[in-house]
Amino acid sequence: MWPFVALRRCMDDVRGNTAMIFGLSVTVLFGAAGAAIDYSRAHAVKSAAQGTLDAALLAAARNKDIGDDGVQALLEAYFDKPGAIKHDGSISGLVGRLKDGSTVEGEATLGVPTTLLNLLGIGRIEMRIGSRVARGLGSGSIEVALVLDTTKSMEGSRLASVKSAAKELVDTVFDLPDATDRVKFSLVPFAQYVNVGVANRNASWMDVPPDSSVTTTNCHDTYPNAVKSNCRMVNVTYYDDGVPVTYQTEECDWDYGAPVGVCVPYTATSTWNGCAGARANPLNIKDQDYGTRIPGIMNAYCPGELVGLIKEKASIKSGIDAMVASGETYIPTGIVWGWRTLSNRAPFSQSAEDPQTASGNVRKFLVLMTDGENRRAPRYPEGDHEASGIAAEVQANQLTKDVCDNIKADTQSKIEIFTIAFEVTSEPIKDILRYCATPGGAFFDAVDYSKLITAFGDIGMSIATARVTK
Repeated sequence: MWPFVALRRCMDDVRGNTAMIFGLSVTVLFGAAGAAIDYSRAHAVKSAAQGTLDAALLAAARNKDIGDDGVQALLEAYFDKPGAIKHDGSISGLVGRLKDGSTVEGEATLGVPTTLLNLLGIGRIEMRIGSRVARGLGSGSIEVALVLDTTKSMEGSRLASVKSAAKELVDTVFDLPDATDRVKFSLVPFAQYVNVGVANRNASWMDVPPDSSVTTTNCHDTYPNAVKSNCRMVNVTYYDDGVPVTYQTEECDWDYGAPVGVCVPYTATSTWNGCAGARANPLNIKDQDYGTRIPGIMNAYCPGELVGLIKEKASIKSGIDAMVASGETYIPTGIVWGWRTLSNRAPFSQSAEDPQTASGNVRKFLVLMTDGENRRAPRYPEGDHEASGIAAEVQANQLTKDVCDNIKADTQSKIEIFTIAFEVTSEPIKDILRYCATPGGAFFDAVDYSKLITAFGDIGMSIATARVTK
């Protein structure tokens, strides 16, 4: 019977079981920890590679002349860049192609060597990624508002540079193969005011008094026997939109002699040149409630007339060419009128109806370019933009941010905002422009002409290139 006793004693002896169970548990825990570490590395590899694939296909989609070979070559070039594949990952397959001339597609097979999982016999984690980018407009439409600074500080080469860059953007979008009847641009030149056009004098949303002239008799003293001496030329300097303007004038010592009173007729005129003022805050930075009408500012100068959304490329480019630099800077007026051209609500109706925008069939963009600081702000209840000084600049800066907030909150129009600071030295203004740019748009710090061309070019490509759809 002794063999059975020995077996029973062996089964009853548990002194080594704890070590055995501990050994098995450690193996399982070690494997789980190894899986977590290795799969985390694999996720990082996949995420970086997906970003590279998306970027490569977007670049390919922007080239309207590219073919299958070009797509494949571009993908290979992007994945050859440092950082495209992380953590010793590798690609065992990479395919790019152009589908039906309207979509660029790509797939990649990735492999990531394991470390701890390798001890369990799993030496490599395999993954597949893919992406698809629709070229051009697809089945939708595009609306773009160009809101361009035409103040005195833009005079000369700056304005010439902006005209050239803006027209290239227009060409980029209008030259898409499917752009006919599905691309619209508006143009909003701005300075201290925006010119909405004298034809809108009697529009339901404008409050403009009639032009008038009043002749009165003006009596004053003259000095017909005045004699001047010690005349000399002196320099006089004043500032227009922060730009110093210097000229020479004659200065003399005068012996006026006895005054002689005269009375002459004087005619005072009041004329509207199309300049739109500000409704009381907060309606001055909103696109609603036009039962409260916008005041027309009499005897004010404003830039070339705003152009509402149109499909004619030549007309938009002609409007850009016609822009002239003059006046002071008040950025919110440009932004709010750009917004108004992109909504289907009053005062304009050329934009797509809100349901089309909400469904994604219409994409809307506002491109704001400015070269400097706010130097004017509204006055209430006058409704003009004649306030100046430090307090006015603070007020205008806050209004700039507020109107951008209002546009971002407009879920019906769904406008993406791009902002460009052109040779701007004020960091607070750059910060405001960064603030205004939406996640779908971007901020560009164009420190010189080449950067300006790049900014408008990148914006044009972002607007013209369709979306990552997979």
